[in-house]
Amino acid sequence: VPNQGQLTVALKNTLPTKISVFTMNGRLVYNTEVSDKLFATLDLTVAGKGIYLVKIEMEKEVVFKKIIIN
Repeated sequence: VPNQGQLTVALKNTLPTKISVFTMNGRLVYNTEVSDKLFATLDLTVAGKGIYLVKIEMEKEVVFKKIIIN
């Protein structure tokens, strides 16, 4: 999903959810925990251009998504 660094993540429920963003080399560049919300807005403009892996950890599920910041 190409974008400019502002990313909105739609969550399945309002339970605590951990969101981490990694470079393709595995370096953590962003980390947050969200609860009581159905959407989380991530500001990745400081991460710079590149391809990143977003890890979304919910109560019983872990989802990975690849994003492109250009």
